[in-house]
Amino acid sequence: MPPQVYVPPPRSPEAPAALEALSRVPGPSPWYLERRGTEIHTVTVTIPDAFREAGELLVVAPSTAGGRRESGYETHLRLWILDLARGHLQIIPQDWFNNGAYDYGYQWVARFARLRLAGDIVGEAIRLGVFRLDQSHRQIAACVTEDLFFQPDPATAYD
Repeated sequence: MPPQVYVPPPRSPEAPAALEALSRVPGPSPWYLERRGTEIHTVTVTIPDAFREAGELLVVAPSTAGGRRESGYETHLRLWILDLARGHLQIIPQDWFNNGAYDYGYQWVARFARLRLAGDIVGEAIRLGVFRLDQSHRQIAACVTEDLFFQPDPATAYD
């Protein structure tokens, strides 16, 4: 059986009108959704007053902006740190995942959280386990737990 590869639907004829309408909405353009990024960006975003007291949101932000490759779409994972009080969005590429030999779609990052006392960011990845990011928030500093069901290929796991 040939592998199943997601093929996005063709762009709708309504796309130009929809994009034009969205361009009139206040706030920054979502350029960070449309292209591969290897640099860290901090942008100012418009936050409604009702949300400003919510503190901080850590968002898993995958993108297929890198386009197609032989095994499917190239994935570019980012961590978004949204400071609701200040209206700042920090966009941080997850180099450890983007440059890793992972089976995208079978393994993925499910969530991030900040440790209250230390301030470190931890994450959980399906079929990989729980990890702590380093101070750059781009690399793994330590594996906290490992997924017992995931067994890497020994021929390539330690390259």
